[in-house]
Amino acid sequence: MKSKLNKNFLESAISRCYDSCEKKSSESVVQFDFKNTELFLSAKGAFSFYEENIPISELDCDACFTLKTSNVLEFLKYISSDTIVFVYDDAKKSVLIATPDKKSKLALQTLDMTISNNQL
Repeated sequence: MKSKLNKNFLESAISRCYDSCEKKSSESVVQFDFKNTELFLSAKGAFSFYEENIPISELDCDACFTLKTSNVLEFLKYISSDTIVFVYDDAKKSVLIATPDKKSKLALQTLDMTISNNQL
């Protein structure tokens, strides 16, 4: 799966996910669910659940994976590009987050979990 998103929309949405689920917690996770023209974000903390969606510029196929919120948020804070590219490899259970020119990039292993509101 390969997708392009607006960096500012993504950073704001992930920041709200992080804030809603026990801010500064190393256990905060966010689920990325890429479908059609939208990215659905779900975050779950020990006592909270948060959902948000943002538009996607480009998407070649649907995908769903979960990452630690702090890892993604810290990377996005230091990127100057307006566009962020996600490349997900289901076979390796990993995702590459990068600028379109790939000068800044971060590779992460996905977490083996799904998030839904009924898990509270």
